[in-house]
Amino acid sequence: MYQIGTKRTIIYWLIISIASLYVSIEIYAQDFEMPHKFLPGDVISADVMNEVFRYIQESKNEVKMDDMVGKWKCIKFYADTGYYQNPTYTRHENGIVRFTEMSMTITKNDDGTYEWESIPKNFFYPAVETDNCNGHGQIDIFYDTLVVTYNTCSSEEVSSTVFAISKITSTKIKIGWNWILEKQNLPPENPSDLIASTSELQVTLNWLDNSEDEAGFKIFRKNNAEDDYSEIGTVESNIITYTDTVPASGSYWYRIKAINEHGNSLGSNVARVSVN
Repeated sequence: MYQIGTKRTIIYWLIISIASLYVSIEIYAQDFEMPHKFLPGDVISADVMNEVFRYIQESKNEVKMDDMVGKWKCIKFYADTGYYQNPTYTRHENGIVRFTEMSMTITKNDDGTYEWESIPKNFFYPAVETDNCNGHGQIDIFYDTLVVTYNTCSSEEVSSTVFAISKITSTKIKIGWNWILEKQNLPPENPSDLIASTSELQVTLNWLDNSEDEAGFKIFRKNNAEDDYSEIGTVESNIITYTDTVPASGSYWYRIKAINEHGNSLGSNVARVSVN
């Protein structure tokens, strides 16, 4: 276990800071987004530290096609000048950019190939007249380059093009120089601010619900610092408390995860209690 704000953990946070800075510089020129929020005095377990490093590692890894399967929110933007003064694009409040949003779904076929479809616009064809056209085609990654085919909507003729592709975070991708893809249908946001109180052999947990689309929460406990967590119960969505009856006096560690049809969230902070 590590505690923020003590000399014991300075080296760990130096490592995280350096790793985060490296990822931010290499991936994209913006702040690196982390799902964990820590405050001075928080107790951090090895499980949480491993999650932090896995998140950084996954964000740094190259994009693979299996990473792209699913539904994406797509934002395309141009400088608000000349040809790109497309009236169907929204003019940003900064006055120098126009952008548009659309939805794109990427699927994997039984033969291992991949297809894309965007609604309502042909995402990979930049012509103005495609605003009312559903685009579709094949898609793949070859030597860190995105290769796509598309139709021009006005005919069945198939064209193809290539784009540079890179990760911004594990759920946000940049293609070309002006398109951003954000993954949709994700597991819920992880709960936070988990606290535990005791009364004899009962432990009451309370936490902060940070998600709007969870189906419920899973409660995990371990009886020794070296053990793995075991699931001990679940509660429905929007319930932010749980009471556990432990088998005997001693120390216990708890974590909470939000769940929905797309999977489990990352874990909450760890709450450790001593039951007398």
